[in-house]
Amino acid sequence: MATDIVRLLGTLSLSDDPIEKLEELKTVVFAVHPSVLENHIGNLSFQQLFTLLNTENGDQLELCCDILSRLLTALGPSGVLSHFNTELLHGLSHKASCVQCLCLQQLQFVGEDSQALEELVRQDDILHQAIQLIGCDSLNVSQKANNVVSCLGHSASGLTALYTSTLLQTLQQVMDRNETVRFRVYELLVKICQLSVVALEYTHESGMLQQLLNEVHKDDILLQLNCIELLSDLAMSEHCLVFLDQQGIIRRLDDMIASVDTDPMAGLLLPGLIKFFGGMARFHPKEVCSEKSIFMNTVLDNTRNPALSNMAIQTVGFIGSTPEGKVALDKWGGKLLSSVSDIAAVLRNGTTELKINALQAVESLLTLRVEDQTTELLMLTEKWFNLLSHEPLRTLLEIVQQPFTDLRCAAYQVFIAMATQQWAQECMNKFPGFTEFLLDRLTESTKEGKDGKYTLVKTLAESPFAANSFGNPFYVKLKAYCVQGPYFIRAQAEVAMEGE
Repeated sequence: MATDIVRLLGTLSLSDDPIEKLEELKTVVFAVHPSVLENHIGNLSFQQLFTLLNTENGDQLELCCDILSRLLTALGPSGVLSHFNTELLHGLSHKASCVQCLCLQQLQFVGEDSQALEELVRQDDILHQAIQLIGCDSLNVSQKANNVVSCLGHSASGLTALYTSTLLQTLQQVMDRNETVRFRVYELLVKICQLSVVALEYTHESGMLQQLLNEVHKDDILLQLNCIELLSDLAMSEHCLVFLDQQGIIRRLDDMIASVDTDPMAGLLLPGLIKFFGGMARFHPKEVCSEKSIFMNTVLDNTRNPALSNMAIQTVGFIGSTPEGKVALDKWGGKLLSSVSDIAAVLRNGTTELKINALQAVESLLTLRVEDQTTELLMLTEKWFNLLSHEPLRTLLEIVQQPFTDLRCAAYQVFIAMATQQWAQECMNKFPGFTEFLLDRLTESTKEGKDGKYTLVKTLAESPFAANSFGNPFYVKLKAYCVQGPYFIRAQAEVAMEGE
């Protein structure tokens, strides 16, 4: 194999038709796993492959990029940067986006390796070029460039290089090109800030983060919309949420949601505002549910609003995914119960997409780990389950038998969430035909469906209450199902009849 690669690399420069040789080389290179390839390419020269990138022939470029991607990945992050930094730099300024993507992908592998990252930090020319490509017209190129630069946020030396050198000037210049590119840079800053408190402090001290925060105070509704979306992502990290509170941003967004009824344009911001405070409720459900009454009323009032029900239902599920969130939601009494009933209506009458969204919310509301199963919380999950319909188990069973794999799998996840709770197991055992459905392998023909049912059976079999809930004979069958695995097929005995 190594001999074939050496031979083919050597003949590339001699060939009048490099594409034919490249196709042959690609076949050889891709026939070997990268882990095996790594042991054979340490001393090989890829120079001719890089030389063949100097063309406008699309087929030749694509073949070279495929082969180089395979070889460089096998070489490893440290080897790539130490042997090919000049080639990578040239590739970043290539006219073809496929070559730029090849180089950026390799640089991302370098940046994701803690040792190789320290070497990348010292490659100013490469980093300047990567930052420039954030403003590239190709979205694929710009996203990969964004990923490369964000790797610098993983180390103190990387943060220092980005925010206290000429790289910061380059970043600002790229940011000033136009509004679209400016928000790409904001996206980069958010990604870096989420990594750690140190990364947040570096970004804030650079002055770059303040530019994002200032956008929320502008009168341009589209700018505010984009800004709130990014702030929602930022708020998914608790240290960033604390920072936003200190900067007065949470108070500003609270005022915005309060003005929705009086300012028609502010209604356009509502989905983003709901997402922001819903993310905030992940860390502080009690505070959000008790102190942000305008937000909570907005969410609970819109679970039946066709324009906002998707976002509102997701948010209810998100808040109710933790024990603290469940208790906080329950304090909303009739309003919360009405919202759960709205979710149930979607399960009966919504589109497939809306049903999946509603099932995911129900899964979150019903999920309760064994160690969190207090009497109060078990009563809550049972109460919410019974609001889904007159016969909620039948409703879910009908959904899990529909011919849509993604819908069935979402319904299985609800069953799995329930399966750790004794009241739910007893409900399953009493419902006619449910235990037979559990053990019937013929109900699923897809891998995803088989996996979903197997996980449900396994969750029940591992539950400390299952033997009492279902009785020992059925419990033994659950255990046998688990031992057989998700794809077990029972052999069918054939009897030869006389005369056949």
